[in-house]
Amino acid sequence: MEKENLNYYKVDHKLAVEIWGVLHKEGYRYIANSLSETMIEQGCQEIEVKDASQVLAFWKDYLEKNKIIKIEHE
Repeated sequence: MEKENLNYYKVDHKLAVEIWGVLHKEGYRYIANSLSETMIEQGCQEIEVKDASQVLAFWKDYLEKNKIIKIEHE
């Protein structure tokens, strides 16, 4: 019998935020950015974190991609 994995999974919002936070903190930027992009595409409006810099990190790619902000890199 051949088994097939789902194309996507439904994950609780708080769990997704926790996973994103760990990935971001540990330096897995590509995976963290991919997760935040998926969350935003699926309707994420806010994340509950204590550090405001994490809020910017979560939304940075989305904001730049949609030309809402531009962050200069030195």
